[in-house]
Amino acid sequence: SLDLHYLLKLVYDEALRTTSADCGTILLFNLDLHTGKATQDIRFFVGDDPQGVLMPLEQLALISDTPQMVVDFSRSEFQPPHVGIQSALVVPILWQGLREGESQHGGLICLHGKNPNQFDVTATEITQSLAVQASVALNNALAFEDQSRRGALLTRELETFAYLIDVSRKLRPVQALDYALSSIASAIQA
Repeated sequence: SLDLHYLLKLVYDEALRTTSADCGTILLFNLDLHTGKATQDIRFFVGDDPQGVLMPLEQLALISDTPQMVVDFSRSEFQPPHVGIQSALVVPILWQGLREGESQHGGLICLHGKNPNQFDVTATEITQSLAVQASVALNNALAFEDQSRRGALLTRELETFAYLIDVSRKLRPVQALDYALSSIASAIQA
């Protein structure tokens, strides 16, 4: 399936189950189609509502391009994402850019625990593996969207070409100008 929301929900459920996280979020960022770069504007999410703003811990994961873990928020410079959370794990999701070998941040997997020390190295490795799966889903969905957009454009171009062929069949060198313009107008309106 290329339903990205459904696929990310599966990844989210698996992340909660395998890491024993109590809650969390998978964020996907918008893609600027002109530059081919991901923005930090949230395209959509699965899980906890991110409130539209990246937390400092999430920003650090993006800047450092590495997983970030807080084992105990009471002993950390970071604030918990919401009430009742004592630990967190944040892992970047990378996606392949438009150029060969280029990758960039497509989103984040953010896991929250109600207990201190809830996440360990194994949880980090599992979440990194799930981030790769989310990345594959993101790459496939973006490729499908691009193909769909190109297919729609091609369909419009073929329809325009068919109109031009229809007009060229109706036009004759000896026709009056008003008849030729009327033929062109009717073909355009069709």
